[in-house]
Amino acid sequence: MLILVTAVHTASAPALIISALLADTGQGMGQLGGLSLLNTVVPPHRLAEANAALNIGGYLPAGLLPVLTGYLSATTLFGATLAALAIVGALTVRTSKPHLTDPARQKLHPPRSSRPRARLPPPAAGHPVPLSPYNRRPGTRRIP
Repeated sequence: MLILVTAVHTASAPALIISALLADTGQGMGQLGGLSLLNTVVPPHRLAEANAALNIGGYLPAGLLPVLTGYLSATTLFGATLAALAIVGALTVRTSKPHLTDPARQKLHPPRSSRPRARLPPPAAGHPVPLSPYNRRPGTRRIP
């Protein structure tokens, strides 16, 4: 756990990988110890039943904690806090770019659709110009 805290505070990827490997090793040793204890205490014909009970007893609380945390965060102040932060962020963006909403400032930055388009020079006599959707003349059909 100390290596995980160090990895988070120093933003060190190697320390994070080491802490994950150590946590996985500890979990694996705990699982091995629990299964070894079951193997020595429980009769062989009841071993599968005891293993299932051990897994339910271990994984049910481990799964319920994050699910209950999600429900708790969705039904309490957490959701309202996120909504308020989203509104503050939207207002910040809206007020930091006034030229997007102010008609007087749009003259300085007109939208792309109102800018004049650049015209291509006419082709030289006898020189074919490949037509594409971007440089074809109005009224001509598109060549597949």
